Amino acid sequence: MCLLVALDLALTNIAVSLLAVAIQQCIIATNPAFTVTIESIVRRKLAHPMIYLTIAILCVGPVVAQASAAPSPPSPSQPRHAHTPLAHAHTHET
Repeated sequence: MCLLVALDLALTNIAVSLLAVAIQQCIIATNPAFTVTIESIVRRKLAHPMIYLTIAILCVGPVVAQASAAPSPPSPSQPRHAHTPLAHAHTHET
């Protein structure tokens, strides 16, 4: 049993490491929300509203941080295909 748990954790960590850092942070930030939800269901009692507010801020934080760091779209003067290898193939004359 212990070996299976260790294998599960190892494979989960490998899978998460293949994701982009921003996605990892968003997934990890939702852990407290799941914990409070499960606790509320098991105990059949709601937590203090400040707990829910704090968790909401924790969950939204990485999403807002990633949205503010997202690259801006190309300007109209810059062609969209300028970074593709095929775009450069047509510029070289033989």
